[in-house]
Amino acid sequence: MHSLRAIPLNLPRRPTVSRSYAPLRQITFLGGDQVLAEILRWEDDKIELRLRGGQTTGVSREAIAAVGVSRGEVELLYESFELDVAAGIATPEVVVKPTIDAKWLDPARAAGGDRSLNLAGISKPLVYAFPALPEASRVQFWFRIEEDADGLKTRPTELRVDFNFQGGNDSSRWRLNATANGASISFPGGSNEPVTSQAVTLKKGWHCLTAAFLDDHAICVVDDALLMLVGRSPGRLHSIRLNGTANVWIDELQVSQFTPRSDESAVRPSTQDDCVALLDGDQWFGRVKQVSSTKVTLVGPAGARLAAWPQLDSLALRQSDRATFKREPQSGLWAAIELQANVDRPRQGSDRIVAAIAQINRDFIIVAHPWLGEIAIGWSDVARIEPLFYGTAITVDARRLHLGDAIREDFQRPTPDGTEWSGEFEIASSLPADAEVWLSLDATDLEPAGPGTPPASPFLKELRSGRLRTDLTINDHAAGDLNRWIRSRAAPAHPDRLRCRLPANLLRVGRNSFRISQVPLKETGMGYDNCELSNIRIEIVEPSLQFKSSLPFERRLPGAEFRPAASTVPVAIPVR
Repeated sequence: MHSLRAIPLNLPRRPTVSRSYAPLRQITFLGGDQVLAEILRWEDDKIELRLRGGQTTGVSREAIAAVGVSRGEVELLYESFELDVAAGIATPEVVVKPTIDAKWLDPARAAGGDRSLNLAGISKPLVYAFPALPEASRVQFWFRIEEDADGLKTRPTELRVDFNFQGGNDSSRWRLNATANGASISFPGGSNEPVTSQAVTLKKGWHCLTAAFLDDHAICVVDDALLMLVGRSPGRLHSIRLNGTANVWIDELQVSQFTPRSDESAVRPSTQDDCVALLDGDQWFGRVKQVSSTKVTLVGPAGARLAAWPQLDSLALRQSDRATFKREPQSGLWAAIELQANVDRPRQGSDRIVAAIAQINRDFIIVAHPWLGEIAIGWSDVARIEPLFYGTAITVDARRLHLGDAIREDFQRPTPDGTEWSGEFEIASSLPADAEVWLSLDATDLEPAGPGTPPASPFLKELRSGRLRTDLTINDHAAGDLNRWIRSRAAPAHPDRLRCRLPANLLRVGRNSFRISQVPLKETGMGYDNCELSNIRIEIVEPSLQFKSSLPFERRLPGAEFRPAASTVPVAIPVR
């Protein structure tokens, strides 16, 4: 490893809620970084995302490995109250939906999209029923309440939402009462539950209510304010009942069911087709042409096929058969950044990215990510920063390839891609005199031969005699083998990040080439080390670089509604 030893920065646990307009999707990039984001637009070569915090960014389709529902969840319902999908998309056997009349849809006000549901004039409450009775569930919707224009108080302007449960204790019904002044939760049937609750003051505009009903507790939040916390489960969600007076609007209603969490993707990357995996185990192959908040359209040999998101587990995008599109090198403090987990999605886990921190101030860190570009992250969203190095990183090739000569069903790419992998990268300017150059990559099941490798390791003798190696060549000059940098094999589900020190004089300004090639076990050319390699980067570490942590943040990023800081406070992230 290089000479710098980073000290991780752990920030206090802050409860955050994953507010969104449309359902969030788990986006997995080449290289393994993951974020929850809304998909705003899907094109043949570009995908537009809305990230947490509201910032929008365009990402090349080739940079995305997979798209899925939030891990540990199954979508039950999404109502956007738009004309084209006014009835929403739901699985009939798990949701019974009311009929929505188009005359109730208001084109003048919307939280997301173009329309919302105006509850004025609806004679009886709208009821969404869930006959399957999900054991644990999540509900989210946006609401807006305005006082009567003439100021008359003959009929209070109020939203009432009843959450009805079965199998709970005394609190079989919760009622959300919201007016233009505030919101609160009550228990019309009485309750002996340990409850923490408070009234929340509301400002003019749209507000987001998020409720999570879990196995051992339940929580309800309006915007960022805790409305109610119950110390045990209220039971299984049976129905949601919406009722309101004039000047009350509802938008973007989402309901999902929590399930046992799985970290394993149901689909594997291919160089031939996109793959859509359904919850019933079916897989469709072809080209994903459209992805919206409600459905996915795939075109294959059998023509166009459409699947609603409640039917889907995930989809994997075709892995390009050429080197990943070029990205500009990013410079700064490279770090692994883990975001705060969402209290309304306890089985999702945390978003995690590796990026270069370009600027820091009191409210935000601005990072340059190889695929997301330049984005701002609020400190309240950050859980952990693990500094890696100061300097510049060049993404050489982020694809995942299987090197070797045998089929491995436990690999993400079971069929081998060959025994050699090559590519090119650019160095823009001369390296500093004290620069350290490293090649880093993710490796799975690579045979170890480094210091500390157990003497009983099966092929240690052969590796140290020059057989079964995976060799690295830079600009047609030998740069050693990968095996000598590790001491144990990484399981397919948990790749190791491998870092190899390179002689700086092997690199040159302009175009450079690299080649990874395998040496067989036997002189007859039989028996190669089957391994998976991915996410190759050249890291130029500059030990003398002094990171400026007090740069002002005085600009808005495209698509973001972040406020600039009034003053700048240096943030110390120690590295020694």
